[in-house]
Amino acid sequence: MGPQAHTAFVALGTNRGDRIAYLGEALTLISNDCGRIEAQSSIYESAPLPVPGLSQGAFLNMVLSITTNMAPAL
Repeated sequence: MGPQAHTAFVALGTNRGDRIAYLGEALTLISNDCGRIEAQSSIYESAPLPVPGLSQGAFLNMVLSITTNMAPAL
């Protein structure tokens, strides 16, 4: 019997550099190394939470549903 398939939900977010390119790279790496992307949300922009002494740009966020044979970490 082969490994059991699992559904996993993956949240992605980036607020540095070429944010769109980083999300695209994440999609490629997840698809190549983790499992099949079944669905993905739209990309949303959100403000960072305030951190004293740190200036941050807005985040781009999205969520994926993937099917993977990787076992969940316990």
